Amino acid sequence: MHTFERTSDRLAIVGSHVDTRKDAPFSDPSWDLWVFNEAAQMDWVKRSTGSMQLHQEKNYTNTNGIGSTDHWGWLQQ
Repeated sequence: MHTFERTSDRLAIVGSHVDTRKDAPFSDPSWDLWVFNEAAQMDWVKRSTGSMQLHQEKNYTNTNGIGSTDHWGWLQQ
């Protein structure tokens, strides 16, 4: 298990829905930004300070599973 070190008193937990993610304070470094699952690898995430994997291990370790095929390798780095 990994923990995140808080760098700010301001936290935005950013979901991936297109109608709301655009409102995240990506350009404001006074915010910590946490995203979910494969979102940290997506182009729309301009920066993040934490990423949480919510799927079952069998889903994110299977290269034919949910989301991006390289997510398991990315997590291991």
